[in-house]
Amino acid sequence: MVANAVLAGEGSFPRLVLAAIAAETDGLGRRGASVLLVREDLMTSKTAPTRPLTQLCLQFEGSGDLKAGVSRLSLALRHASFSSLILAAPQGGWASVSLVQPLVELAQAQGIATLIEGDADLARAVRADGVHVPWSEDVAAEFARAREGLGTKFIVGADAGRSRHDAMALAEAGADYIGFGIPAFVEDRVTAAERRLDLTAWWSEIFEIPVMALDVETATDVGLLCAVQADFVAVRLASGATDYDIEVQLLAMSSARVPGPAVSSLAV
Repeated sequence: MVANAVLAGEGSFPRLVLAAIAAETDGLGRRGASVLLVREDLMTSKTAPTRPLTQLCLQFEGSGDLKAGVSRLSLALRHASFSSLILAAPQGGWASVSLVQPLVELAQAQGIATLIEGDADLARAVRADGVHVPWSEDVAAEFARAREGLGTKFIVGADAGRSRHDAMALAEAGADYIGFGIPAFVEDRVTAAERRLDLTAWWSEIFEIPVMALDVETATDVGLLCAVQADFVAVRLASGATDYDIEVQLLAMSSARVPGPAVSSLAV
């Protein structure tokens, strides 16, 4: 598993990088608090440093063809700097653990925290860094089962969909990050992207637990989400994209990341 660490600049609040989330982190990030931690007003210090760049996460769907899956993942990792990877099963599920393990090892060898989507048992079997709980009507219960199965040494984050209530409940339950995504079945993706932006901005402004914007498909959306201080932006490769298309898409998304405004220290 990727080694744990916490990035914290002098005079700034601790910024949890997904690969860096530990079971028991120091200060404001520690798990087990009974209430959600809330940020101070921004810009209370004239000497506050610039906020770090939003981290990129890759949402990657596996393949029944190991060679094709490794080739496509390698291509993506060459063209953008990712801090984390969410590995989803191909349609029909994983035929064998042997199709998953090489993908996990490929990412971890590059220092990328690797999460298995929706399967805590598989995450443990392939020695992934944790599990990403996708949105469902029963997401709180699914999160609880994943946390119980993996304990606190693994990362367990969850997609709250568009529910503020679920987001706060998941945070109270100990989620390492809160995600807001757009399920594949949603037809009006423009409206859904606007809602995701609003939810990400709301969470980032108020709560200390990291927020991840999921299912991001365009460089424009990456820029907008960076501007509202998303901790992580999870990009999804265009379906059926050629190698050239993937290169262009990821280079544009990487270029769209911009530093956020300066922030003050937090005090408890």
